[in-house]
Amino acid sequence: MLIRFHDGVLPTSPSLVEHATRCLERAARPAAGRIREVLVRVTDVNAHRGGIDKECKIVAKVDGLGLLAVDARARDFHESVVASAEKLRRLVCHRLHR
Repeated sequence: MLIRFHDGVLPTSPSLVEHATRCLERAARPAAGRIREVLVRVTDVNAHRGGIDKECKIVAKVDGLGLLAVDARARDFHESVVASAEKLRRLVCHRLHR
């Protein structure tokens, strides 16, 4: 599984990349190697105003399912990555068991 990060305006820290990689590898386990490529984009929606505005969008290329996209917002980037990866895991499982 190839994981790419798109920073946009904010540079992605090495710790966030490592955290996202672990979360995505865990989320991909039920797909049994069918997830080929993943694009992760994190953004700070409200910038300096604070709040639940750290967004993580994930687009995954899954064999037999095409492109699947999920997103989540949280108070920090690590939480938004966890939430998005979990949404991706649930979506892939749901689509594979249809």
